[in-house]
Amino acid sequence: METYKYYVGCDLGEVQDYSTVSVIERNVVFHKERSVFISEYSVKELIRFPLRTPYPDVAKQVKVIFENPYISTYGELIVDQTGVGRPVIEMMEQEGLNPLGITITGGNDVLKTVDGYNVPKKSIVSAFLIMLQSAQVHVSNKLKLAKAFKKELEAFKVKINTRTGHEIYEGEGEHDDLVMCVAIPLWYAHSFDEQVRTLDSLADNYDSDEARNKEWNPLTWGLE
Repeated sequence: METYKYYVGCDLGEVQDYSTVSVIERNVVFHKERSVFISEYSVKELIRFPLRTPYPDVAKQVKVIFENPYISTYGELIVDQTGVGRPVIEMMEQEGLNPLGITITGGNDVLKTVDGYNVPKKSIVSAFLIMLQSAQVHVSNKLKLAKAFKKELEAFKVKINTRTGHEIYEGEGEHDDLVMCVAIPLWYAHSFDEQVRTLDSLADNYDSDEARNKEWNPLTWGLE
């Protein structure tokens, strides 16, 4: 069993949005109170590029991250390609990276594509909230963007589209780029890494009843 693994998440912004990158370390730990092994996730780095940073520059910075021998050996790159499409994935491949592309949709089903997955936003957010509620996600106050991340998370709301009846997840008057660059790779870990799924399901079952009885306050779950 691998005791640790890295997920690098990249949320590619368009004209009015920031491109952001997260580096997340997963560790397997033994939880004494639960008497089970669980996976915990520590956000080791958050990067927010200036608006309109060219995508090739973002790709080069991600390449630098993967020059770390631990990340190159144990890391996976998960990229939000919504709105920017396949060309940015190809840029990263030209840098020698192996990105998995995620396209966020408004539907209900996760669909496999040639280079990744089409994923409903509610699936990504739900998996992320489960991990927060299970105290599995840790973001240190020492990170330069920790305050901005927590502000985004605090503003994150669930709204209902009155025309379609679909849920909408967004920040109120704020960008959600930092939240999503963390949530997307955690969704992937929760959904497709079999070892992680086995461990996380134990935490989910343990905490589900307690979590449902708590008022939604993301800053009380898993954040230092």
